Amino acid sequence: MSKPFKILIPIALLIAAITVAVVLVASKKAPEQIIPKKQPPLVSTLSIQPHTVRLSVTSQGKVIARSRSQLSAEVAGEISQISTKLVKGGFFKPGEQLLQIDPADYQANVREAEAALASAQAQRFQEQARAEQAFQDWKTLGNKRQADPLVLRKPQLAQAEAAVKSAQAALDRANRKLAKTIIRAPWPAMVSLRMAELGQFVSPGTPLAELIAVDYAETRLALSDKELSWLTKIAPGSQQNGPEVILKSRFRGQSQQHIARIVRDEGTISDTTRMHYLIARIDDPYNLISQPTASDLNAAPLKIGSFVEATINGRQLDNVYRIPRYLLQTENKLHLLGDNNQLKIVQARLLQGQGEMVLIQIPLPAVNNSSTDNAPVSNQPITLVTSALLAASENLQLRIASTQSNEQPNEQRSQPLLEETATITSAVTTEMTANE
Repeated sequence: MSKPFKILIPIALLIAAITVAVVLVASKKAPEQIIPKKQPPLVSTLSIQPHTVRLSVTSQGKVIARSRSQLSAEVAGEISQISTKLVKGGFFKPGEQLLQIDPADYQANVREAEAALASAQAQRFQEQARAEQAFQDWKTLGNKRQADPLVLRKPQLAQAEAAVKSAQAALDRANRKLAKTIIRAPWPAMVSLRMAELGQFVSPGTPLAELIAVDYAETRLALSDKELSWLTKIAPGSQQNGPEVILKSRFRGQSQQHIARIVRDEGTISDTTRMHYLIARIDDPYNLISQPTASDLNAAPLKIGSFVEATINGRQLDNVYRIPRYLLQTENKLHLLGDNNQLKIVQARLLQGQGEMVLIQIPLPAVNNSSTDNAPVSNQPITLVTSALLAASENLQLRIASTQSNEQPNEQRSQPLLEETATITSAVTTEMTANE
């Protein structure tokens, strides 16, 4: 075979192959276009029933004495007696004696006043007898006209009556000064400071001791304006019995609880924090009256100055839903499952947060687009959409996940970002280890 012929054979084969390829491409039918059917989002749901709940408010405060008083001497003299309980931390009942100033001089003054009163009374009796005798003498003389007051000794009798009253006042004054030599507790009290010593000479106004009242104590609780709305109304300055308060404190390393009650609103708002202040009253904080057993709720004393955590019982509300916090969307909106499995977006009324849960009410649609703050609320069960929706819109068609379905809905995540980051880091570490 000649050399030119050998060169033409491959060229002819290449041209033939190209021709066949062009023919095949030209005769190929266009593929049938299939438009995939768009499926509604697959979601999970959660059914919630309405309940009647009582709201609560938490606050903190310090236990303070309802009254603190400094006792001072009202008479002069030497302190002759001091109670053994007159020490810091000592307790006294109302009227119990703390100390006594030497009463000898004041007892003598009482006896002098009693003698002066007896003398004045005797003088009055004599003047009464003389006045009666003068009247009889005037009648015996047969005088028809009215007798002159001087004749009947009326001025002398009035002077004797005045002397009796003056002597009686002097005796009363002497008795009061004698009584003031004994210093007594004005109410159930605990000694916070002692300033008197046996044998010390005191004058009127000398401080003797400082007492704090222990019949009941108080604590000042700060609340925001929203938290205040969760409580029953308390008039500023009123002394009415308000909501019950549970106070928690620590004593001897153990948690203790005490029952208190809101008694008044201070009626002012703090300039710095804009908080309201309520006063809670704790009866018998040192258990001096009740003397409970060790098993009682208030067994341990609640000392003045203790730091307490307070839980205030608030208003009772009906038709309240308790839902996971992460299901609450922006601007307190909720995704509900409506009729025909369509998405319904409603505005919730946020009441209170309780950790991972929140309490809400769902107002019914307001008339004429008015405010829903005071609108009636729903009392029907609701079905929440718990899956995340990338493009949520009213009346969006949804599919409900079933246990037989292999598809998984796009669940919303309620775990903190820290946990999610830790999971991702763990997965990356595992993958790197496997590659190595």
